[in-house]
Amino acid sequence: MKTRMRSSIWLVVSVLAIPSSATLVRGQDVTLGDVVRALQAGAQRGKLDSINPAAKQILDLAAATLTEERVLGLSVTNVGKALNVNAGASVPKISIGVVNRNSTGARTIAFRRAVINLQLLGNVEIREAMTSAGVPRDTITAVLTPHRALVAAIRTAAQARVERALSNFERKYGPDSPELNFVEVGLNYVAQFVPLFRTGELTGPSPLEVVASYTSLNVKSNGTTKSTTTLSTGRVGLRYYFFGGDWGQGSGVAHYLKPSNMSLGLLAVGPRDASLRRVWGDGSRVGPFFGWGDYFVGYVVGPNRGAVVGTQKFIIPRVF
Repeated sequence: MKTRMRSSIWLVVSVLAIPSSATLVRGQDVTLGDVVRALQAGAQRGKLDSINPAAKQILDLAAATLTEERVLGLSVTNVGKALNVNAGASVPKISIGVVNRNSTGARTIAFRRAVINLQLLGNVEIREAMTSAGVPRDTITAVLTPHRALVAAIRTAAQARVERALSNFERKYGPDSPELNFVEVGLNYVAQFVPLFRTGELTGPSPLEVVASYTSLNVKSNGTTKSTTTLSTGRVGLRYYFFGGDWGQGSGVAHYLKPSNMSLGLLAVGPRDASLRRVWGDGSRVGPFFGWGDYFVGYVVGPNRGAVVGTQKFIIPRVF
């Protein structure tokens, strides 16, 4: 009788310590410590140690891990960031400690496992234990309020990450992205099997893209005669897409100040400054180029050297 009374008093105190629904809405006020205490209260009320000793052991290990790591004060809103499912980073960041297989890496993995176990235990074992013990549904809901906040925070962060990945896909492959010629399409299809160009399951497409174009909408200056002429150019290099923020989203001046991409590589022009001429082979002149959005600027050395400016758009779609 005394044992049952002590358990009832302990449960009442635990429930009173659980944040209210209004606090739950404010996410930042609910911490991992609140979640651990709530699940421990549910395990106590549902006699989890008798019904499912293995689950109780997992709960104790998760609580001990989070206590040892001193993260019980971490808000559930920030747990998404700690689990690296936050959409703010376009590429998952692996610390040097994790790469080096030192204690930092082991602790990071232990933290992730502990939080995930809390999420699973609250969803299944502890809820079922309280239900089997005849705990009223309203009490179960009250006890697991912080746990629901944790689940909601992780779900929100994961959803934001997915939305970011979809946004990256649209920025790179959408209707407003740079048009590729047939050669570039083939090269970039093959390149997706190379690690630097590979699409990530969590982050979406790689920000890199192969450039291999031949265009005729270019103008070159002649350093000797101080004149200009139109000519064809060939370019090989890499394009980099700006994922995140409002890059490539504006119109007018903003479209040119913050385009969706930049490019860098090697520019080539033929032996003679003329349009629709070959640009590779004997007598070709080469130099670096830098692209910013729809336009690029380069410089060719050798005979009749000079600066070249042009657009990355095609006269004939997918050709030149």
